[in-house]
Amino acid sequence: VNSLQIRQSREAELPLLMKLYEHGRQFMAANGNPNQWGPTNWPPKSLILSDIREGKSYVCTCEDEIVGTFFYDFGKDVEPNYQTIEDGAWLDNSPYGVLHRMASSGTVKGVGSACIQWAFRQCGHLRIDTHNDNRVMQNLLSKNGFVHCGTIYVPEDSYPRLAYEKNLSKIPEAGVCQPMATPAPIFLLRYLLQSFSLQDNLIAFLDILLIQPGIRLSHRLFDAAFIPQ
Repeated sequence: VNSLQIRQSREAELPLLMKLYEHGRQFMAANGNPNQWGPTNWPPKSLILSDIREGKSYVCTCEDEIVGTFFYDFGKDVEPNYQTIEDGAWLDNSPYGVLHRMASSGTVKGVGSACIQWAFRQCGHLRIDTHNDNRVMQNLLSKNGFVHCGTIYVPEDSYPRLAYEKNLSKIPEAGVCQPMATPAPIFLLRYLLQSFSLQDNLIAFLDILLIQPGIRLSHRLFDAAFIPQ
């Protein structure tokens, strides 16, 4: 099993990161999504350099080889483009993490999920957007428990972006953003127990709490939302 690790990018790695983005544009075009990054040759080198210097650019490595990269940040209203959302609504207005500009080398499986899951573990409330034609990313987000909450726009082009979100204090039902009936700490505790492979009877006890009458939550939904795929 490949061991994928996440760390901050280094300025000397900028040329390699730009090669990953070049591969990303080629992959998108070959998979029916030529307009998300292609027309603007996105992202520009100057932006990635700025990301690195601000400590917001990260790489995914496999046996010390860089196989993926992305931008991550966290804060209150950290992404200005998310302040206006159409055809829906965000889960809530609490501080959140944001993941942008994710690309991989295509040489190792699971890089996308590894990056997304790492970002979610940092904050417990993550927002991501993607192009309507980016079916690969849409499927990846659904697989990792995100829900489509509406449409946002970015200044780089006029194409709408599908806005996705995942929040420990919320749970989706039938694809609709709804409040969760159980306090988030119970979910967080179960997630930590599962992550550290502690005794199954402790996890089973929490499952009893999670599925008590009045809580509309199935194991399938829970696993899709919180257990690494």
